Amino acid sequence: MNGMSIAIVDDHQLIRSGLRELIESMSNHQIIIEAADGSELISKMSEQKPDLVLLDIKMKGMNGVETLEFLKAYYPDIKVLILTMMEEEHFIVDMVRKGVNGYLIKNTPPEELMTAIEIVQREGSYFNDTVTKALVNTISLPAKPAILNQNEQTKALNARDIQLLRFMSSGLSNQEISKIMHLSKRTIEGRRQKLLEKTGTKNTAELIAFAFKNRILPID
Repeated sequence: MNGMSIAIVDDHQLIRSGLRELIESMSNHQIIIEAADGSELISKMSEQKPDLVLLDIKMKGMNGVETLEFLKAYYPDIKVLILTMMEEEHFIVDMVRKGVNGYLIKNTPPEELMTAIEIVQREGSYFNDTVTKALVNTISLPAKPAILNQNEQTKALNARDIQLLRFMSSGLSNQEISKIMHLSKRTIEGRRQKLLEKTGTKNTAELIAFAFKNRILPID
């Protein structure tokens, strides 16, 4: 798989330099932009646009929330992976709802960061246990008329759906799941999309949260 072009947006030079060295030493991805805030990123994107933005939240100037909203409005094809010290659940849930493709805390091991980048490239999103638990704890369930539909939604899931959910909650990629289930990657992608439709969820993180909320998957 070809490497991605990446932008690093963080108001600390040391962080940006460290991330550049890590990513370029451990992968074939290329850092094409370093920026101290969202406005600098946008200015530099006039010359070249990245495939992925590694984005801090708390920055002087145009912060991560404003930058994410801008990118999703004007450059929806660019993937955004949050890398921040903000561990509060409401920040995590808000970023997921705004369309972020992944959310990591800055004390994440380098290996997980690289794994997250690779999975975002292959699958489009990466959400670990921290994100899933935040969604389980805080995501609002549908209003009263839709609660009846939840029963219908859970009943609509068959054994193969639940098996797929279990593999997804373990962080396995579509390719890895396809090998385990002896199905093509395209079939897994299709079944994943049908699960979103059956449950009325918007993305993988909300789907897994739905499964935990409705006791389809056990919460540790």
